[in-house]
Amino acid sequence: MNLAESARPPSPAKGRAAPLRIAMEDVAAGRSLPDEALCAFQAQAAGDADPRRVTVPLQPLLGAERSELWLGRAPVRSGRDGAVGWAENGEVLMLHLQVPEARLEPIEDTACALYRQIAAFAGARGYAHLWRVWHYLGGITQGEGDAERYRRFCAGRHRAFAAHPGFEAQVPAATAIGPADGGLILVALAGRQPGRQVENPAQTSAFHYPRSYGPRSPSFSRAVLLPGSGGARLLVSGTASIVGHASVFPGDP
Repeated sequence: MNLAESARPPSPAKGRAAPLRIAMEDVAAGRSLPDEALCAFQAQAAGDADPRRVTVPLQPLLGAERSELWLGRAPVRSGRDGAVGWAENGEVLMLHLQVPEARLEPIEDTACALYRQIAAFAGARGYAHLWRVWHYLGGITQGEGDAERYRRFCAGRHRAFAAHPGFEAQVPAATAIGPADGGLILVALAGRQPGRQVENPAQTSAFHYPRSYGPRSPSFSRAVLLPGSGGARLLVSGTASIVGHASVFPGDP
């Protein structure tokens, strides 16, 4: 579906302030996703073409039949635009895309291009504010020094953000996980209203990490508080075992 052919998105829903909720449900192959589901993170391919499903190459803790559902408070429209799967409900948009390993290099250029792509896609639909991003980057720690894949990814992401002055006050919460499989899966959550960036005073902000972590610091916030007047939803990046900028208690969950 081309963006130019899309119908007007639904109006934002009224009611509860928190625009999102999360549930773990059995929506494996043969089971339809709820109408208000924006995205389903799952460990096994579902066998259907629903563009809201994202298969992540990780070992599930609760059984492969369970999916992590991100649900809005209104029915969604969903579809595919080229490689992008998306779903929106008038106040929240979730989108995802995948880059196979054979097309990932050079990682810096790919990361920059992907961030520009998702920003343009979301902005064209009226969701100008990135709240949360997930990255599943195969072999994330491969490479020595600045040749490490994650450092190179961070350099490309930074290049995309740096085109916007003051970007460090607007970066989304984010995680980057290294599955065994190659390639990159990116999932993004965006809204019509800006979230509030939250930093941890016990931690150095990721975008202020010293040069020893790479030529460009990681461009993400520790958390984002979603907009809403009568409730709260905090999206946390998950970098819990950091004091200052150093990892603590390695190997001890």
